[in-house]
Amino acid sequence: FTPAIGIANTVDFFDKGHSLAIGYPISDVSIQSAVAATVYDIAILASVSTASRLADEKSFPYFTRIGADAAEQTVAVKDAILYYNSINGGGWTNVGIISTINEITTDFAETFSAVAAPEIDVVTYQQFLFGTEDLSVELNELKNSGARVFLGMIFGEWERFAELANEFGLMGEGYVWFVPPQTVGVPFSAPSEVSRGILGVNDFFPKTSPFTECFTKAWGSADPTKYTLAGNGGIPPPTLTYRAFDTVMIAAIAIDKVDKMGLLESGERVPAQTWNDVMRNITFDGLSGFIEFKPNGDRIGTHSILYYQPETGWTISAVWSAEDGYEVINDVVWADNTTNVPDLDIRDPIKYWSCHNKEEKYDPSGKRVTLHTPDSSDVDDIDIDYHCDNFIDCQNLSDESYDCSS
Repeated sequence: FTPAIGIANTVDFFDKGHSLAIGYPISDVSIQSAVAATVYDIAILASVSTASRLADEKSFPYFTRIGADAAEQTVAVKDAILYYNSINGGGWTNVGIISTINEITTDFAETFSAVAAPEIDVVTYQQFLFGTEDLSVELNELKNSGARVFLGMIFGEWERFAELANEFGLMGEGYVWFVPPQTVGVPFSAPSEVSRGILGVNDFFPKTSPFTECFTKAWGSADPTKYTLAGNGGIPPPTLTYRAFDTVMIAAIAIDKVDKMGLLESGERVPAQTWNDVMRNITFDGLSGFIEFKPNGDRIGTHSILYYQPETGWTISAVWSAEDGYEVINDVVWADNTTNVPDLDIRDPIKYWSCHNKEEKYDPSGKRVTLHTPDSSDVDDIDIDYHCDNFIDCQNLSDESYDCSS
């Protein structure tokens, strides 16, 4: 499904007298289709399509979506980073980004870059084309940036990317990765050990809804040749299917309301603005949670931060909304398989001379000791280069009288 096909379908809908179209899960298809829909007076109800520019009602007046604006999810990621920075400080607010060049992931990466400052510094931003085999240049840039927190905005090939990043020593303990909803929402082909402890952002999906039991039963009995991964022996329905279900339900409710207004009996074409007015005033308790729309057609979103474990998959750690902010639900189990928030303030070890103890010492963390500058005062810990440099730096003369070869 490409933008060109999306535009062609929009024209075809118009020729057939339709003024409401649903589906549109992919942002780049939705953007071009929504432009055409404006010209042809067709309202679109999209199941996902999170691109932030689709929130511009002037450019896309007849576009409504079940998936929330990605801009909200970038703020959720930012608040997650700042939350863990407040616990363990240092190292969390220097962030590197790598993204496949794609409407969805590029939009997320660039939107995060725009909202990150002033609290967060994006120290490097790398991009590559989908399917690129050699990522050594991009991964070396990440490694050389000194960042310990990364946004891996990878579309459709996270598992391969994670293995490559692991070869460069960028996965596991001492690093934290955030991935987009597209990675969270599609099951891995196999449990990924190198992905242990990564964090993902997604829309918040409640465990139960009025339709959960019915939908799960229908999914389990569906024909897997028609519905990928469904049927007996398949997997539980991915969350992407929840929004598709809710899209159909919202459309059905809207059609019923328009019918009760007497607009379908007349045979006249229903204006796109009428569909807008009806759909955007619907509230619905769906599989993907409670649905309510902003005036511009964006869903009022609630988002979750999740962590991944190869044994159990994704687990919700926190919930974020514009109204309530960042609310922790469960402690993250990190790459080291503990709930200890990673200390990302990783520094080079320090050798130093203790004037008072008259001996060389070593700080492997590089941050437990504060080095003093000799200035004729009674200093204690000084850089090891001051030891035996033929200048007296310690008041007790220990830097020149102990363990010097001459």
